[in-house]
Amino acid sequence: MTVYIWHGFICSALTEMEASETFPLTNEGHDSMLAWLETQYRCTNT
Repeated sequence: MTVYIWHGFICSALTEMEASETFPLTNEGHDSMLAWLETQYRCTNT
């Protein structure tokens, strides 16, 4: 599973991706994805 982060109201096809990360499709991958997203959110909101 690949997760992308961008800001704004424009769809992903029309904006620049700020970050992306790929995770395995497992329970551990899901947990890692959530931790990564939380870290990314904290970095942009401090």
